[in-house]
Amino acid sequence: MAVVDTIKELVSLIQKLDNIDLQRRILAVQAEALDLIEQNGKLRQRVSELEELIAKRAEVRSENGVYYRNLEDGSREGPICSRCWNVTDKQVMLQSRFPITRPLTPGMRSRCPRASKRTPGLSITP
Repeated sequence: MAVVDTIKELVSLIQKLDNIDLQRRILAVQAEALDLIEQNGKLRQRVSELEELIAKRAEVRSENGVYYRNLEDGSREGPICSRCWNVTDKQVMLQSRFPITRPLTPGMRSRCPRASKRTPGLSITP
């Protein structure tokens, strides 16, 4: 915030000159500088969010119409609900329509616990 500190120094110097018009202009510049600093912080936050989204999107791949998340060790996690991923960027794992003791296998019907009321189940294929 060196800009704000410099402007504050200018304000104190101008006050010594007793020039009211110049003081007003410097105060306006100070207010604009503070606005720019705030806007810069918001933009930096947005850039960070977008970089995270890009990294998250790079991890997910579609295979035979189903999304999987590629892990660092080379394995994959999923399948991921295509509706949740495409609409909200959420990686919600599909579940078997059968009791939880049966894992998802190719050809098995599945459902999304989050979008199950809005989307039909998906048949997982190898």
